[in-house]
Amino acid sequence: MRSHRGREGGYELARPGSEISIADVLRCIDGPLASVRDIGLGDLPYSGPTAALTDVWRALRASMRSVLEETTLADVAAGTLPKHVAQLADDYRAQESKRHGSTRSGISRPNRTAG
Repeated sequence: MRSHRGREGGYELARPGSEISIADVLRCIDGPLASVRDIGLGDLPYSGPTAALTDVWRALRASMRSVLEETTLADVAAGTLPKHVAQLADDYRAQESKRHGSTRSGISRPNRTAG
């Protein structure tokens, strides 16, 4: 971000929105993408029957990172998402529809995807 003082001042992006991922924004605001009590999810201490949870958290973090790093501010502003992100959103909506028995009204469903 760049700031400009004065009556005509304000803020603007320091780089094009197509070069700024959602992950970049979240890291600036909150730090690491996924942590619990400031511990990386893949570093949480599990042992015995729960030891496999470490890899579950790592897989979750990798999936979240993929979505957030590949989606840019320009994608969001244009209402387009990378194809795999749009597919994940569609899959989630389908699961929600099955769980709730119908499509809930008022939920935005953008159909456009970036190539």
